[in-house]
Parts: sequence; structure tokens; C-alpha cells
Amino acid sequence: MTYLTIIPFVGFICYTILFSILMGSRKNKLARNFIYYIISMIIWSLGSFLMRTDLPPSHLFWNRILCTGLISFPVLFYQFTLVLTKHRNQKFLLYAGYVLALLFHIANVSGLIIEKVMIGDQGRLIYKLGPLAPIMAVWGLIYLLISFYQIYRKVQKGEIPFVRVKLILHGLILVIIGAMLNFIESIGQYPFDIILNTINAILITYSIYRYKFLEIKLIVKKGITYSLYTLILTGVYIVSIFGVQQFLREVIGYTNMTAMMAVAVILALIFQPIKNLIQHWIDKLFYRENLDHKAILKEFSRDINNILDLDEITDCLKKTVQKGLQPSNVTIALKREGYDYFYIYDSLNQNKWCDELKYGESHPIVEWFYDGNPVLTIGQIENSQHFASLWGKEKKQLSKLELELIVPILYREELMGLFILSENKSGEAYTKAEIDLLSTLVNNAAAVIENAKLYEFAKNQAITDGLTKLHNHRYFHDRLKEIVNKELYDVFSIAMIDVDLFKFYNDFYGHSAGDRALIRIAEVLRDNTYENDIVVRYGGEEFAIIYPNILGEDSYKALEKIRKAVENTFASNKNYSDFITISAGVANYPGDGKTIEDVLDAADRAMYEAKHSGRNKVVLYSYEEDKETNNYINDQSMQDSIKSAYLSSIYALAATIDAKDSYTYGHSENVANLAVELGKAALFNDKQLEIVKNAGLLHDIGKIGIPESILTKPDRLTEEEQKIMRKHVDISITIIKHVPNLIEVIPSIMSHHERYDGKGYPRGMKGESIPIEGRCLCIVDSFDAMITDRPYRKGLTVTQAINELRTNKGKQFDPELTDIFISLVIEGKIDEITILNRTA
Repeated sequence: MTYLTIIPFVGFICYTILFSILMGSRKNKLARNFIYYIISMIIWSLGSFLMRTDLPPSHLFWNRILCTGLISFPVLFYQFTLVLTKHRNQKFLLYAGYVLALLFHIANVSGLIIEKVMIGDQGRLIYKLGPLAPIMAVWGLIYLLISFYQIYRKVQKGEIPFVRVKLILHGLILVIIGAMLNFIESIGQYPFDIILNTINAILITYSIYRYKFLEIKLIVKKGITYSLYTLILTGVYIVSIFGVQQFLREVIGYTNMTAMMAVAVILALIFQPIKNLIQHWIDKLFYRENLDHKAILKEFSRDINNILDLDEITDCLKKTVQKGLQPSNVTIALKREGYDYFYIYDSLNQNKWCDELKYGESHPIVEWFYDGNPVLTIGQIENSQHFASLWGKEKKQLSKLELELIVPILYREELMGLFILSENKSGEAYTKAEIDLLSTLVNNAAAVIENAKLYEFAKNQAITDGLTKLHNHRYFHDRLKEIVNKELYDVFSIAMIDVDLFKFYNDFYGHSAGDRALIRIAEVLRDNTYENDIVVRYGGEEFAIIYPNILGEDSYKALEKIRKAVENTFASNKNYSDFITISAGVANYPGDGKTIEDVLDAADRAMYEAKHSGRNKVVLYSYEEDKETNNYINDQSMQDSIKSAYLSSIYALAATIDAKDSYTYGHSENVANLAVELGKAALFNDKQLEIVKNAGLLHDIGKIGIPESILTKPDRLTEEEQKIMRKHVDISITIIKHVPNLIEVIPSIMSHHERYDGKGYPRGMKGESIPIEGRCLCIVDSFDAMITDRPYRKGLTVTQAINELRTNKGKQFDPELTDIFISLVIEGKIDEITILNRTA
């Protein structure tokens, strides 16, 4: 036996093993057609081997057997490629191939393919071609080329990923080369065609197995692995011994048993590393996926063992999945602490939690996993009625994520997240083994993710304002230091924002309303800033913003946009009083200061100027203007002049209102005088007396915004007209809030129409929650209105008015203050002229 005999024998063994593998696989259409092709190759290689032996009946007989396989394999391989590429419209060509193959089989038996065969020295094949041999060779070559074209065309169209069929294409090229070599008799005498076809069969089998064209049962796989290992090792060992024997015969002219035994022992020692190499290669071939998965799980467990940072864990999980499954894209959605929604968590995003995907507890995808389903595919989403309620926007989002597969992240049977995979880079569907790997990775990571979320939540709590959910004072200063120390930005702006009159808003509407207002302001800030802007609640009613990479006019415009947004939000929302506005100052780094403290101080000064120059405005810091402003503010005489000018203007407006309504002429002044007298009797301090005096003068200033047709209407007002009239309270506040020295009167004016029983307006305050100055104004304002003549009624007498006060004591009026005021009137301590001026 020579090496030329051993080669087809090894080919036969390889094909037989491949046949066993296929028989142990699930019998789909592709597997069946590949089995037919392998059978033809088994016949070919077996015939080639037996032809080179001296077994009867003859060399020519075994050559006829060889040609049977040789004739069959082109059309069978073509049929295999039709199934592989899913071509269903080329049955005519296939059937024509069957007919021609049958004719060539008849010609083979008749001696028209090979006329004569001899085996020469060293097992070389000597043969004479028959008249139909070239025709058969061209026919076979055409079908092989068509097969190649079918696969290549599918690759070009993108219908089959090249990676899945590249080895099949390479193997097919080898087959074509082997077929062409048979035309050259000097080369055809050697079994190159068998060698190349064997390599082709191995490449095809590996591709089918590696890219999941078929599934091999585990028990069959183990048996085949052991058999293949033994056969390959034995084959290589035998070939080596024969090769050495042949070498010794040619060099020294003879061999003996002792020499061959020594050679066998030496080769056995040399083959130990080769044995290990073959074992490693076979394991990698048949158990590559299992080995890879074990290595991936081991590496992942080691990597995440001591990680507490959520960013690192999610990044590690993504990289591991990309390494093991090679998806085009990986997305993780987690349930956020303190929220009832699942959000995309992206460690590369500044805000981490992206509401681009936001699934609630009742979302169909979330419910799918609550129902206990282990996995969700894009096919199920597209075809199941369970997902028919998905919005078009949600479907577009899933398409954007290139969704192929979703696996739940479960911790103690509780859904804590979703792991979303796109299509595999190779274009293949994920196998059960790959899905199992993904589930194992995700479940292993679940506990670590949960711990990291708790850690992340605790960290965020330390730098997050609990009310507005903005970052807090601590975070602001940490980020500022980081920006300056690491030189993250060459320039940036700092804005300081203060809510105007917030103390009075809180006092009048209550702290719950104040909290809601701050939350709404925070929302406005978020909506009107960019992702890289840093927005924080600085403390109390103050907010701050860091604007990266903008200066001067740009920072002013950005802040002015926010100011207008806040003003419009509260003015247009019936749930908020329209006097909520903000004052803001902005300074630039490094232009307005070389240190953080200098820039913060500059921004604070600019905000201070905004508040003391009318509020509801933005001031861009300027060093020269700042010096002038400081001198201006610190000059007491100048302050007194400002206050006097403001008061003169306000009193002029009050006189204008009285002048508009002849029936209430002098009303504001009388209310102020009566309020002072009542305040003195109720033991108000000097500050309170000043407040009720000014509030009395200004309480109806908002009537300047009421239509004169309603203000001077001779009849009783309709319900609709009364609603309009009641707006004069808010209009009053809108006017007064711009006068810094009169801020203190706002609660009194806002509450002078509130009732002690809570049935008043604008807020419906009750009892002593109404500021005492407002309760005082309510009594004296009502008393003065009762004794005033109206077109539709004559003014009440003082006695009648007192009776009305008594009747409504504890209902509309504060009972204690009412008793004090009645005593003042009865005892004659109220200025007589004041009363007489109001009666008809």
C-alpha cells in the first residue's frame, strides 16, 4: 500500500464520518440534500481507493464505481445549493441535470467515459479517456459553476451573509480546480481531485455546523468527536510510518522489522504534542460554541465580582454579550429607583437615564415578561395580537434599536430590566444555545446590577435635591471645581436665579403651593436648557445654571429665554398665581473673575441688581455698572428718594382709581385711616401699622385694569362681571411687585377679600391662616363700602353697618377684630369726619 492508495482511503474515512454527523443531525431539507452529496463522494473515494488495490474483480470495475460518484456529485451539489439559497424557480435545470446524469451513468457502464485503467508504479493511475469523457467533464463543470454563481448572487444581493457561505464558496473553487486537473493526464494520475473534494466536504460541513444550518445531537456529537480524533490520529500515524519506510528504502535500500519498530516508538513519542494539537482542533471544531460560552461566563463572573459602579457593570455586560453573540447593537433598559418606568440606561449619556424609551408597568412588552415568558423576538412583536396596541412611535423606536431579541433581567423573580439585542452581525437568527448564554449572563448580572442601582441611587441622593429632582448645591460646586481644575471648558457662564416674592407666595398660598411652584420652575429650567447645561437648585428659592462654552450676550439670551418661560408658565396657568417671576444674574468665566468665587460673586451681584431694579429681569454682569449700582444702592438718601418717587407714583394711581369711580371717591384713603385706627386698638406694631396704611391706600389699585363699564355700572354686577371684578386683586399684585419698598403689603392686599369662614377669594383661606393685616382690611373695607351710597342702593347708617358686622362676625369677619372695631365706632374713637364723609 502506498501513499497514493492511502489518500483516497483517508478521504473515504472522512466522508464516512461526515455522513455519520449528518445522520445524527436533525433531518431538515438542507441536511438531506447534503447527505445525498456526501454519499456520492463516499462512492467516489471508495472506488478510488479500491481501484488502487488488487481486489477483484478489476481496476476498471472499481473505476466504474468511482465514476458513478463522480457523475452524481455535480447535480447533487447543485441541488444542495438550490436548497441553501432557497431557489425554487430552477427545477427545469435540475431535472435536466438528472436526465443527463442518468445518460452519463449508462455511458459509464458502456465504457464511453473511461476505456482503460491501469495502476502503475507507486499506485499512479494510468487511464484512457473515452469519447464522452470531455463532454461529461464540461457538463459537471457547468453545474458546479452555476452552483457557485447561485451562492455568490445571493451574497451580492445581501440575502445571505458572506460569512455564512465563504467556506462553501472556497470549497467549491477547490472542487472546480480538482475537476479541471483531471483533464491533464500527467496530473490526473494523482488523486488531487479526491484531496480537494475532501477538503470541500469538510469546509461545507463546518459551515453548516458553525452557522447553524443543522443541529447535531449531543450524544452523536461526542461519539463522532472521539471517532474522528481516533481516525485522524491513526491515519496520520500510519501515513508517517509508511513515509519513513519509503524514505529508508530509497536511501539505504532496505528496511527490517527492528528498524521499523524503533521508528514506530520514536514516532509515538514525537506524536504526543501532535495528538494534543489534534484533540484541541477537534474540540474547537465541534464544541467551539460550548467552549467559548464557558470561557465567556468564567471571564464575566471574574470581571463583575467586585464592581459596584452601574456604568462599569452595564458596560461589562454589553461588551461580554457583543463578544459572545456579536449583535450589531446592545441596549439595556432598567427600572429606575423611585419611578414606575423602565428607561434606557446609557453610561455614555450625560443624563444616564434616557426617556427615549419609557415603558410603564402596563406596557405590552413589560406585561409579556410579567406573564412569565422567557424571551421576546421581533417576530412575536410583529405577529402577536398582544402587541397590537403598540403606538407607531414605539414601533419606530424598536426599529431604531434594530430589535431582534429581548431577554428579561430578573432578580428574585422580579422584573428589573430588559436586555435588548439587535440582529447578529452575520445576519443569523440567535440559536437556543446563544439565548441560553444571554439569559445566564443577564441573570448572573441581575444581583450585581441591583446592588449597583442601590449604590447609584444612594450616590444620586447625595447630590440631588429631593423636591425638584435637580442636582443640588454640593453637586454644583463639585462640578465647578472639576470644570476649572480639569480645564474642561475654555469659557463658561454661571447664572444665579432667584424666585421673586417667594416668601410672600409661601406665606399666602402655603408651603405646599410653594413646593409645587418650585417643582414647576425646575421643569421649566429643564425644558429650556441643553443636555450639557448643568442646572441645580442652589438652595431655598434659588437656582443656578452652568452654561458651557458660551459668553456674554449668548448667556444673557439663554437666561432671558428661561425668564420669559417662567413668566408665561405661571401667567397662563390657572393653578398658579401670576405674580411668580424670577430675577437672574449671569457672569462669565474667565472674563468676570479668575476664580470660581469671583465669578459666583459677580453672578450674585448681577442677580441682586435685577431684584432691586424692578424684578422679573435678567442682568448681565458688568464691572463698571456694578460699581455704579453699589454706590447707587448704598446711598441712603438716594434710597429714600427712590421710595418717595415710588410712593408718589402709587398714590397717584390710587387717586386715579378713586377718580374713575365717583361713588368710591376717597375710599382708599378712608380704608387706610380706618385700618390704622383698628390696628392701633389691636396693638399692631409700627411695622404692621405701616403695612395696613399702605395696603389700605393700594388695595384697589388693580381696578385700573377693570373695564370702566363694570367699575361704574349703576346696577348690581352679573356673575360674569363679578368674576372680572375679582381679578383686581391679582392686577394689584402685578403692579405692586415691581416696587421694592412695598413688597410687604402684598399679603394684606391679596387677602383682604378672604372670609373668616373660608368662602372668600382668591384662595379661599380660612380663620387665622389669613394674615391679620388682611383681616383688618376686610373689616374696614366692608364697613366703608356699606356706609357709601350706590346708584342701586342708599348707604347704610352707622348703626345698620355695625349690625351687619355683628351678623357676619365669625363668618366673613374675624370675631375679635370685629368686636374691637365696633367698640371704636360706638365709643366715638373713629374719626367722625371719616364716617360722615362716606354717608349720603
